[in-house]
Amino acid sequence: MLSNESVKTTGLDGKNMASAGLRTELFDHYRELVPRLVRRFLGKGESYEDLMQVGYLGLLKAIDRFDPEQGNSFVAYATPTIQGELKRYFRDRAWRLKISRRNKERALQVKDFIDRYMRTNGHKPSSDVIGTEMNLTQEEVSDALQILENFYTLSLDAPISSDPETDDLGSLYGEYDAGFDSIIDRQTLDLAMQELPERQQEILRLRYYEIMPQRQVASLLGISQMHVSRLERQALDKLRKIL
Repeated sequence: MLSNESVKTTGLDGKNMASAGLRTELFDHYRELVPRLVRRFLGKGESYEDLMQVGYLGLLKAIDRFDPEQGNSFVAYATPTIQGELKRYFRDRAWRLKISRRNKERALQVKDFIDRYMRTNGHKPSSDVIGTEMNLTQEEVSDALQILENFYTLSLDAPISSDPETDDLGSLYGEYDAGFDSIIDRQTLDLAMQELPERQQEILRLRYYEIMPQRQVASLLGISQMHVSRLERQALDKLRKIL
């Protein structure tokens, strides 16, 4: 088990890099955090392998920058660092071609027109109709449509309309899973639990996982209820310090 004390020896202040051996040990210990986070970004135009590499890069950055003196657990620090790296990856790849701001804005205006036209008429307008109604040349219409063809597979931060009040593209892919944070919290707690003596681990498991009263735990373990209460209090105090 790697505690915050272990991480302190890496000198994660941006000046003293971790030794290669310890940095590798930390990476191997926490690498399973990456696929958990990557799953949120699947199905948005990038391969799982590429996203995993980006996530691992975020993990390495977290290892190098983590400061245990701030009082946070490493997992709590690494999670937003990895997520930020993944979001940055999508943002940087938002437009695969060098497209001017003017052309991006025109493409969004064309999209707005198409959406309104389809709501009113029930079918997509032709290029001629778009050009006539928007006072655009056919070349400009063609360029705008080509940009839109590549638009939705790119950035989660990209706007879905020229209206600044509308949401970004990421809003189209469902809501944030409220249970996701609990997975990270549970993993952090499980790692911290491993630092406790076996008897204290067993008492906490019975009390908070099996939801047993102290009297039943005492009977099961063959010790007094007062002893159970004392060991439980000690275990919780240790967990607070670890976390």
